[in-house]
Amino acid sequence: MLDRNSYVPLYCQLAEEIRQQILSGEIRPGDKLPSESEMMQIYDIGRPTVRQALSQLVNKGYLAKEHGRGTFCKSNIGTGDMLNIDVILDMEDTYFIPYYLKSISGVLAENKCNCIVSDSKNSTSEICTLLKEILERGTAGVILQPSHIEETVPPELEECFRMYHRAGIPCIMIDCVYDVQNASYLVQDEFRGGYLAAQYLHGLGHTKTLILYVHEYKDSVQRKVGFCTACSDASAPQPALLSYEPSKGIPEAELLDILKKHGITGIFCYNDAIAVECIRILRNNGIRVPEDVSVIGYDDSVLAPASVPSLTTVAHPKGKLGTLAAETLLDFIHRRHSGTFVKVFSPSLVIRDSCCERK
Repeated sequence: MLDRNSYVPLYCQLAEEIRQQILSGEIRPGDKLPSESEMMQIYDIGRPTVRQALSQLVNKGYLAKEHGRGTFCKSNIGTGDMLNIDVILDMEDTYFIPYYLKSISGVLAENKCNCIVSDSKNSTSEICTLLKEILERGTAGVILQPSHIEETVPPELEECFRMYHRAGIPCIMIDCVYDVQNASYLVQDEFRGGYLAAQYLHGLGHTKTLILYVHEYKDSVQRKVGFCTACSDASAPQPALLSYEPSKGIPEAELLDILKKHGITGIFCYNDAIAVECIRILRNNGIRVPEDVSVIGYDDSVLAPASVPSLTTVAHPKGKLGTLAAETLLDFIHRRHSGTFVKVFSPSLVIRDSCCERK
């Protein structure tokens, strides 16, 4: 039923309820809908609200009005209509977005769906605004990349997810997760990725290590914790830490000072881009990689095999993650899956030339 306490207009709620009845087969192609007067009684709403809801569904191709006869279900899923799927991504993240867009849009195109992309600007506030706008205009489902910045989930965002849940609109998070009820998501086990990196360096004899990380990013903190836990489990010294600010780059003087002061022989970087930058700084200062210092990246991006030396890195399932997110969303829409969906990918190490045994 309709929620009068919601910020979502009543006509949008009614339109979504009718749409869900069409998608589920409760209303079938050719079925005549109740009259406007009957809907007013059923939902206890005014005629303008009913007309706005029906008009929205007519414009989207779900319904057809026949003069003097009434409103009829025009078609449902599988009869050729294009579903609108919304994808919210941080478009400034040129590092991962090409992988996500290619994999997600590929699945949606194969299934005759429109892919509507919005820019989150890596902002939870912006994501709240987008989710409200999308819910008001209507959508079949949403794939969302949450903000990476560590923060408490605001009540406004929790309410957004509750409204999508009540409206029966599937919403799947990728890459990272907001801590909300009934969440469906696909992520990498970031803790395990950091743990693997430390294990590998320890196996090569590197016990004096450094982590280059982004302190405000959730995934970076999880990788750092995994690395530090592996050090504890191996009774190895805890790593030195150096915070990286994306807008400023690696603080070169501080990096070189830590290497010299602590005798660092192994570096674990938040991602491949930082690792490549780190290797450049080391080389420019006469420090050989991997002979003097071994370096590990993260993500196995296109930068890793192209780096000199080629970069040992923790693989991230970016393409698989996008593909499975789109496939799972369609399963929700077509009622092939219900409840919630959670997939945590296990990381693996891609060994190349940027690491070697400690001399």
